[in-house]
Amino acid sequence: MKEHAKAIIICIFACIITLCSLVLISFIDSVDVYNASVEDDLRLLYEDYDNNIIRSNITRIEYNNIKIKYSNLKNKRLNKKIEQINKYLTKKEIKQAWTKLNIKYISQNENGVLNGCEAACLLMALQYKGYLKNTTLKQFAKAMPKSNDPEKGFYLDIYTKIPPDISHWIAPKPLRDFGVAASGNEKIVDATGYSLDELDNEVKNGNPVIIYLTAEFTKPEDWKNGVPKNLHVQLLAGYNEITKEHLIIDSWKYKNKSSYWYKSKKEIEKLYNQLGKRAVIVR
Repeated sequence: MKEHAKAIIICIFACIITLCSLVLISFIDSVDVYNASVEDDLRLLYEDYDNNIIRSNITRIEYNNIKIKYSNLKNKRLNKKIEQINKYLTKKEIKQAWTKLNIKYISQNENGVLNGCEAACLLMALQYKGYLKNTTLKQFAKAMPKSNDPEKGFYLDIYTKIPPDISHWIAPKPLRDFGVAASGNEKIVDATGYSLDELDNEVKNGNPVIIYLTAEFTKPEDWKNGVPKNLHVQLLAGYNEITKEHLIIDSWKYKNKSSYWYKSKKEIEKLYNQLGKRAVIVR
């Protein structure tokens, strides 16, 4: 009797061991198949067999399909690869979101027109549009109307900084009128009062915007005649739809830094509004 019971127990244990082995083998096979499926899908997103070089023409749709398919799979290697692809796509999308106008640079100070930021920006914009290709900044500045009223012409000296304690400038309307008269381009617009979003749309449509800001984007100070002492007119020449960054061309040529500024929408909008929303669009 005891021998019979012992045999039954041994048989039961053997069955249990066999069943556990089968379950384990099935699980291992399943994992191997699952991992193989992951690797096969990942290889479609990479250029090399080892999945190190991401395909240059990969799309966000392909990425999303893989992410959704394996959303419940806890796999560190897979998650690392998915994050790597996401960063690659984001960087690519940000680059593609830029509109940058290829504008030939003109320096006001290197041409001896120290207060010629409005003239330099207007001439850069007009030449970008195909006007006044053979006109120099000195010629352009000389032709600009002068007046004791900045709402009628250029106020004070366009060539020097004397007197130094007040802005030498011209308002958007007479600047626009001068641009039309000098070039014959009647599509130039006094955009005073436009929102920054409206100006961004102009840039996206290929139109440079002359925008009234401050030198090196500093806080406006010492206001006289409706503008601060550190008024500086610059050229809005680029915009990124994702990051909301702006590319600003500064006609003042610096010795130790670039005259091409990348600034946030928040910073540009604040200054633009403080300066009275003054701008000129060259279409």
